Amino acid sequence: MAAAATLLGLYYATVGVVASTVYKDVPGEVRDLFVRERDGETYIYALVLAVAGGLTVLALSAFGYPVAGLTILVLAGVAILTTVWLAVLGQRLFGFFDPTMLSRSLPKQIAGAVHDAAGRKTRGNESRQRRAHVDAVNGLAMFRQIAEIVERANYGDARAPLTISYQLLRLVARYSQSKDAIPTESSWWAKTPNHQNWLTIDFFQLNTALSTASGVAPKPVPDAFWFERNVAGILRVALPASMRARGGTDLLALAETASNVSSLLVRRLQVREALMMEEAWGDAIRRIADEPLVDGPEDLRNTQRLAQQSAAESLVIPLTRMWLGFREAADDLLRRDLDAQFDAAITGEGADQAEQLPTKTRRIAETFAAAITLERRTEGRRVTPAWWANHYLARTLSDEFLTTHKSIVGAIDARTTEQVAAFRTARRPDLAAVTAIAALELFHKVEVHTPAITEAQAKLASHRNPNTENELWPDTSSVESRAEEKRTATTVSLGELLPELRSDRFESDAPDLYGQAYQFVRQGAFDAILNGDRTTAARLYAAIFDEVGHLQDRIQADLSDRTTQQSLGLIVEPIVGAMELAGLALFMQELDDEGIWAQVLAQWDLLIAAAPGTPGMLMAAIAVTDDIFLGGPGGMNRTARGSAFAELLSDRGLDDAHESRTRGSYPFGRPRHRPHRSPIVSAMMPSFYGHTDDFHHLFVAAYLADRLPPGTQYDAPIQSLMQQLSRFRSLPFADGDAEDGAAHDE
Repeated sequence: MAAAATLLGLYYATVGVVASTVYKDVPGEVRDLFVRERDGETYIYALVLAVAGGLTVLALSAFGYPVAGLTILVLAGVAILTTVWLAVLGQRLFGFFDPTMLSRSLPKQIAGAVHDAAGRKTRGNESRQRRAHVDAVNGLAMFRQIAEIVERANYGDARAPLTISYQLLRLVARYSQSKDAIPTESSWWAKTPNHQNWLTIDFFQLNTALSTASGVAPKPVPDAFWFERNVAGILRVALPASMRARGGTDLLALAETASNVSSLLVRRLQVREALMMEEAWGDAIRRIADEPLVDGPEDLRNTQRLAQQSAAESLVIPLTRMWLGFREAADDLLRRDLDAQFDAAITGEGADQAEQLPTKTRRIAETFAAAITLERRTEGRRVTPAWWANHYLARTLSDEFLTTHKSIVGAIDARTTEQVAAFRTARRPDLAAVTAIAALELFHKVEVHTPAITEAQAKLASHRNPNTENELWPDTSSVESRAEEKRTATTVSLGELLPELRSDRFESDAPDLYGQAYQFVRQGAFDAILNGDRTTAARLYAAIFDEVGHLQDRIQADLSDRTTQQSLGLIVEPIVGAMELAGLALFMQELDDEGIWAQVLAQWDLLIAAAPGTPGMLMAAIAVTDDIFLGGPGGMNRTARGSAFAELLSDRGLDDAHESRTRGSYPFGRPRHRPHRSPIVSAMMPSFYGHTDDFHHLFVAAYLADRLPPGTQYDAPIQSLMQQLSRFRSLPFADGDAEDGAAHDE
């Protein structure tokens, strides 16, 4: 008994030490949660049982009652157990110097409350709903208090705030699965005031208010976002606390979870909730990116720089995941039988289908259900036709779908183009480049998946019934993502950043922002030239042309450990790429009678004027490339771009079919007319020259050959193209026009 009393004293002494240090200035609820910690309570019960048992044995012995040996053995076992248990529990108690130990029980408490609110057996029980709301509110309040304790503490790492953040994000994900099953008028929802619009107020209310010189009390309505709003508020406390150690790298470990939660919410059309999480995450991440680089050793600065680059990328990734979640929502809607789902929501049959509808749509369904129940009670049958109900349910669902679309598109600029501009203003080209590259992926996905979004909206619109005489249908044409325009502007920004991103050589412990940006700008230049976007094409080509020398120096430094034969093909690739784009610019100028060839020509003329030996060097570079063409570093990319060019020719009617019509049935198939007014376009058409992706050869044949010494020897492909050009310059146009082909050469 004395031992048990001693153990009890030791336990409370340990509790007192922890409570008087970590929890001395915290709210009473948090202190109570610590004191009432579950394992501790169980231990006290066991210890009290041992003391009570010992006292009982002593009392029995004192009065002469015999005590069985088994009883003594049981008490001895309890005494040994409590002694060992104290050793284990004591270690755990000292673990409570980390306040997040207290939060371990809160997710279960809140999840239980959500289950009561959404469960099929309890969702109709108002007392259970009110109790669930109170339990969830108390649990979230405890979370906030613990987060504030952690925020004020000075921990050496970010495990404590990260633990809270993980718990909260998982709670939101779990809650989103049950949210649409909670009745829309349930006591689970907090109430928010809905104020009257005094310009459209009901006459009787207005008359009463004016007559009595009083106001109109706001009507309390369910707040469908109270839970997520509270969680976002706690995250705004916990997430910044994660930045204290290692430049915020611990916080970045949470990026995947945060992005997945946002995607999950949007997949259920809970876009406002998703944006609450995304904004809380974005505010914390932006703090990492905006921190000035520390004054210290270079390795420390590099660690911070890499963390900031990851943070800049993490500003865009959640929106990309949200858009993909929206695409999944569209696919899910296209697979659904909406008529059956609407009917289930009204009749109460097929609860699983009804629970897939957003809260606003279910609220309309519940209104119809109440009206139809009244009809059956008074009329003996259902009066409201199914098409009437389906029209209004589809309209509400379409409005939710459109709101999701608008919300995501509306959030894109702040995280992409505006953020790139902000980083450039702050003189952080590395962060601007990371953000721009991540934004390009987002813009591409928006372009690719928009048709599926449109198809889903069209399916909803198919439920629109003119017999309702209700024209208030959501205007889907009001959403303009302008993804292609933004992608172009972002690529131009990358081109402008290239000089600031230059690096002497590649280091594998950091992302190659210079090389990455160059590849995107080069592909953007090709697309702009091919699509006739002259302003963009001129800016991107100029950016690439100015970087050729730096690119070659960088590649040469990167491959210094390889033999000349192994590295030469990679070293000449930038200059060959510039010639390839120049050849494409010439071709498109001839095809459309407008383009950027004049600007490209001026740049090459200036280069050759400054360095007269340039033409010979260019021919040597082409010889290297052609020797390794099929398996070379740029060969596959040129083939892919050639496919895009062949598609353009087909769209313009300049494919093999057009060529065969102009060739006719002349002997040996030799043409007597140019198939196009331009000799250059005629020569580059399929079957005449045989390739559609070797524009560097066109650059040589149509421009460089006149700047090379007489008697220069050309490889067979270039020689063949030069012969075709010469032949077509001497032929009239296919329609009999004797137009001089030489007018289209320059």
